[in-house]
Amino acid sequence: MKMKKLIPALAMLLVSAILLGTSTYAWFSMNTTVTANSIQITAKSNARYLLINNTGTAASGADSLTLTTDATVYPASYEHAGLTLHEGETNELVVPANGWYTANNRNSNNATNSVFNESSVVEGDANYMATDTMYLTLSADSEAWANYVQVVVAKSSGDAAAKTVLKVTNNGTTSYIDAGVGGTFYIDCTTDNLTSARCITVVAYTYIDGDSTNVYSDFTGAPGSLTGVFGYTFNLTETNS
Repeated sequence: MKMKKLIPALAMLLVSAILLGTSTYAWFSMNTTVTANSIQITAKSNARYLLINNTGTAASGADSLTLTTDATVYPASYEHAGLTLHEGETNELVVPANGWYTANNRNSNNATNSVFNESSVVEGDANYMATDTMYLTLSADSEAWANYVQVVVAKSSGDAAAKTVLKVTNNGTTSYIDAGVGGTFYIDCTTDNLTSARCITVVAYTYIDGDSTNVYSDFTGAPGSLTGVFGYTFNLTETNS
C-alpha cells in the first residue's frame, strides 16, 4: 500500500526534474548565436595625472619643472591682511590686503628702530621680489579633480628673512598663500575643478622680508648672506588637512 502511494509522488518528481532540465537547456540553446552591430566604445582614464609646465598649455607638461630665476632684490614686506602706517599723519601709507611696501632705517645696526620713508611696492616689482610662474593641469582624458591640490613649500637653504608668497588663480578666482619660510597649504578645487581643459596659475614671489631682525646694513655678511632657495611640491589630495 505504501509503495502504491510513493509511485505517484516519484512520478511527479520525475516530471518536475524533466521540466526543469528542459527549461534550463532551452534558455541556453535559444541564445547559441549572438550578433552585435555598431558598438562604439571610447576609453578614458578615470585616474588623475597632475602635470606642471611654464607655458600655460592645458593637458601639457611633466611631473617636474626647474625654476631658474636668480635675482638680487631690496628688502620688502608683504601684508596679507593689509596695514596702515602712520595713520592720520601726513605721511600715512595704506598697504592694501595682499599688498607690499618697503622702508628705510635711520640706524645701520638695527632692523626695527627709526623706520621711516615707507613706500608702496607694486606686486611683481623685480627690484623687490623674484617671480616664478608655474601652471598646473591634468593629462588628457583625465577625470576632473573636485577636491584639493596640496602645496608643500620647503626652503632648502637661506636666511630666515627669505620668504615666499604664492598667488593662485583658478578659473578667474585669485587667492594668496602667505607661505613665509615654508609649510603645507592647499588650493581649493571643490568649486572650480581642475581639468585637462585648462590650467591653475601659480605665481611664486620670493623676497627678503624687511621686517626680519636680520635685515640691517651692519648685519654680518649683509646683504650677500641674505639668500633663500625654495622648492614647491604639488599633490592631489581629497582633504585639506
